[in-house]
Amino acid sequence: MSKPKLLKSLEKLEPEILKRIMDAHPYGFDKKLVTLPHPNPGKKGKLITVMPFETEEYSYLIMITLKEAQALYVPVEEDEDDIPDDMKINLEDIIELEDAEKKPKRRGRPPKEVKEDKEMV
Repeated sequence: MSKPKLLKSLEKLEPEILKRIMDAHPYGFDKKLVTLPHPNPGKKGKLITVMPFETEEYSYLIMITLKEAQALYVPVEEDEDDIPDDMKINLEDIIELEDAEKKPKRRGRPPKEVKEDKEMV
């Protein structure tokens, strides 16, 4: 007898199943993703990305995007430097300064230079 098949999104997946997936694929599962037509008849022509996963009880198709799959394995960077917060440079401030220094580009022909007539003395 075949296992029941479940289609679940990543948000609705039980944490213990997600842990089992992470243990089964320690280096990522982005190469295991499959693109299928959407099962909802109202969304005919749309595609979804799923990752198949088998357990003893169920056969899962987990709806997940490539970015979500890669984000699960990206380590969270902790702030381990000894620089106080008031001494850190904010990248947005630098970008604002650079934008303020730039002059707008002129489009079209350059303005005509007006030659002043020399008065004859």
